[in-house]
Amino acid sequence: MEDFLRKLLLAGAVNELDSPSPHDDPDKTPRFRGANTPNFHNGVFTVDSSSHCPRQAIARKHGVSERPTVKSLLSWHYGRSWEEKVKQWVSRAGYQGLSYLEEEECLVEFYSFVDDTQRIYTARPDLLISYNDHKFPVEIKSSQSERVAKMAFMDGYPKLGAIEQLNAAMAFHGCEAAFTLYGLMHWVKGYDFSTKQRFSIQPDFCTHYVTRADDGGILCGGVKTIVSLQSLSEGLALLESLDSDGVMPTERPVSVDLFGKPYSYNVCNYCDFNPVCSQYGKHDKIDIEEFIDTLKMETNVICQN
Repeated sequence: MEDFLRKLLLAGAVNELDSPSPHDDPDKTPRFRGANTPNFHNGVFTVDSSSHCPRQAIARKHGVSERPTVKSLLSWHYGRSWEEKVKQWVSRAGYQGLSYLEEEECLVEFYSFVDDTQRIYTARPDLLISYNDHKFPVEIKSSQSERVAKMAFMDGYPKLGAIEQLNAAMAFHGCEAAFTLYGLMHWVKGYDFSTKQRFSIQPDFCTHYVTRADDGGILCGGVKTIVSLQSLSEGLALLESLDSDGVMPTERPVSVDLFGKPYSYNVCNYCDFNPVCSQYGKHDKIDIEEFIDTLKMETNVICQN
């Protein structure tokens, strides 16, 4: 009986993995999703997490995605609780003329570059605040690792993926400014190998200010990033074209940060799709149906179709 409670909870977790989430989008129309928003910069797709990989974006449009684990479920609930607390604080701030819009009003949608009656992308920012005559989206993130906490709280900038999602929301809602908001709900102690100094960060939150430059580029804290209207539109157009042709991108995305600086590691090595992607050469033609069939046989994925 000593491991009864652990077995009980693991059984419940397995059942949750196979059950629809109350936050799932009821609209199952095949399309690209906000969590997979692409960024096509200088002729390559750029990522700082596997979810923004173009192959994952296409696979999800076809109903196939990474299966959540106990780790990812706990991480998701951690982030969701922080998001709910943020909304409570916004409501209790007491600012005149301020409110946040409900989920349906937050909807971001883009239509096909070929058939403008066909919707190819939908997303919702975590928060869309209306204040007097202004609206600005907010991407609410939780800092759950030493690396992300240091980046957000000490280095002063967010992850690339957060800005990719804000870019789409700003474009659709016509916003010239936005924010990322990172919450840290536990103590972090780490070591900075570049400075050879130990650091400690206490529970807190931090914000990063994002604006749109005249040329369509995104500035974070006044500094130019690799995210822009062009990188979004070209990324979506290429995803739609590849999907229409029935092929995956031949090359893997490039792992970089918000400003284009290469990461010291390859994001692909932490992706569940990597064993399948590794079977193809750099310039091989990859049939989507073949790729997805292999995913179903060789990896632990969820199939929603």
